[in-house]
Amino acid sequence: MKNIKGNAWIAILIMMTFLITASLSVTGALVRNLKYQNRKEKEVIAQAIADGALELSVWRLNKTVGTYNGESNLAFPDGVVDIQVIDEGVEDRTVVATAYVPNKANPIAVKKTLIKASIDYNIVNFNYGIQVGSRGVTMDNLAYVNGNVYSNGPIRGGFLTWVHGDAYSAEAGGLFEDMYADNVHAHTLRDSWIGDDAYYQVKSSTYVGGTNHPGSPDPVALDLPITDEDITEWKGWAADPTGETVTGDMNLNNTTRTFGPGIITGNLNISNGGTLILQGPVHVYGTINVSGTIFKKSTIRMDSAMGGKSTMIISDGTAHVFANTEIKGTGTAGSYIMMLSTSTSVTAIEVEWASSGVVYAAPHGTVDLKALVWVRSVIAEGIRMRYAVGIDYLSGLSSLDFTTGPGASWQIKEWKFCGLNDSCG
Repeated sequence: MKNIKGNAWIAILIMMTFLITASLSVTGALVRNLKYQNRKEKEVIAQAIADGALELSVWRLNKTVGTYNGESNLAFPDGVVDIQVIDEGVEDRTVVATAYVPNKANPIAVKKTLIKASIDYNIVNFNYGIQVGSRGVTMDNLAYVNGNVYSNGPIRGGFLTWVHGDAYSAEAGGLFEDMYADNVHAHTLRDSWIGDDAYYQVKSSTYVGGTNHPGSPDPVALDLPITDEDITEWKGWAADPTGETVTGDMNLNNTTRTFGPGIITGNLNISNGGTLILQGPVHVYGTINVSGTIFKKSTIRMDSAMGGKSTMIISDGTAHVFANTEIKGTGTAGSYIMMLSTSTSVTAIEVEWASSGVVYAAPHGTVDLKALVWVRSVIAEGIRMRYAVGIDYLSGLSSLDFTTGPGASWQIKEWKFCGLNDSCG
């Protein structure tokens, strides 16, 4: 009887040992599985942070005219990221994002991703209030810009002139003179007031409210984002077979006409309260002349049915907009008209006493704005502004949609996932 009880206890002890061992084994497997699932979850988060950082870097390249240089230890929810921007030339950047979760000191997961970004000049980018070529910017007598200014030539001011934004004057001849700006990048600063930071080689009689950066590299000269190929393409849109052709001049004297896409082989003359309603691009072989009177406003506007789209009117001659006139889009946010002249004249586009939400472009000539003029943006070889003239840039212009596609900007051309020890080139 004692032997039977002893054997029973031995059997019970063996069974308990087996159950405890099995339980510990299952528990260990569960712990390992939970650790694996936690690591995989952190890897997914790290990849999402790296991807988000790359999207952010493209946005910042557009906002800083390609001068964004990356940053370290940028905080995201659940982790941090390092962003490296490699300059591959004026129009190309390589960006590498390395994300760490939950932190960089003791990461559970690390992910590294690369993009190649470049400027696409097949479409237009309005990233700043003014972009001009070698003729530069001349401002005087209460002229201002709310937005960034990029000039391949000098930027010269005068009585009460200012830029509420960043001003860039390119290369060794770059000059910022006799005006105010928030931040300035130019070889030479002279007789100016800078509210924030100054980047320069030479400075004289200039107040800097922020940080001085002497010895800074000169900004590079940028090609204007409107090419002759673009203009040829847009003229082709105006010549659409479904559109109209007017042989000779179109005269709208206190009359209204809906037109476009279309061609005018002579001049376009709008006066005495006349109105042109655009339904598509228009190509004028001659000059454009728009003028109102004290009592009657002359107008060029887009058909409201075009919604948030934009369009253009192109002149092979000069364009003159005078005396109580208005040029505007549909009224929907993001809708604008671009008036473009291919003339090389110093008055390729001449505007006086005209309030409008228009974008002016003269890639081979000068835009001359004077006396109570308000516009949205200017792209030209040069610009002159005087007598209470304002340019009020809106951020929505950077994605302007000219009937067939969004405005040009830094675009992602290649996306690559990298190993942690990969050079990621």
